[in-house]
Amino acid sequence: MPSLIKIPPGEFRRLAVRPPEELELYAYDSFFLREVFWQRLAVLARLLERHASTKGECLDLGTGSGVFLPTLARRFTTVHGADRDVADARNIVAAYHLDNVVLHARDLLAEPFAPASFDAIVAADVLEHFPDTEPIATRLLDWLRDDGVLVTSLPSENFIYVLLRRVFGIEKPPDHYFAGAEVEATLARVGFTPIARRSVPPGLPRGSLFMVTAWRKRTAQRR
Repeated sequence: MPSLIKIPPGEFRRLAVRPPEELELYAYDSFFLREVFWQRLAVLARLLERHASTKGECLDLGTGSGVFLPTLARRFTTVHGADRDVADARNIVAAYHLDNVVLHARDLLAEPFAPASFDAIVAADVLEHFPDTEPIATRLLDWLRDDGVLVTSLPSENFIYVLLRRVFGIEKPPDHYFAGAEVEATLARVGFTPIARRSVPPGLPRGSLFMVTAWRKRTAQRR
């Protein structure tokens, strides 16, 4: 995959529809926090480069601001960015001329995709926001093709994660229901098998802030 396309903080703020206090940490004043968030996307990009065997269809689940779309658009033939609100993502698509990106503004549990729609699915810090992770995990299994790959980034919620929230004055979102380990247990329960794991920052498994993992369907592993 081409190198990660990082959107400068000033440009990110300019393209955002949401008010400044609601912006994601890609535009945060702290260089450290910005780099940690970008680093997890860089790790996701490397896992996709290694494990996504085709350049076909990719789903960016919970695309949010659309910050990962420029990178994904270079790797895949078509990228689908899905979220209930895609206003910010629409600005990113326009600014970066992402002609192969399709945005979907909808509730994917109520309006799901067809089975076996995607060669790759990205779920970057979104699954922990579902009050019940099993329905969306089951959908992901259904949407992914048998030889496809799911990549996830999930918050560790360990003591360092909690400490840094206090240091930087960041409140835990009210819809942040689960830690990464709990979500990963659900993914394994519904039929996914991890094939690669990384920690962010690297080299600190017990002190990591994010768990970044590549998954395949368990049925594909038995072939």
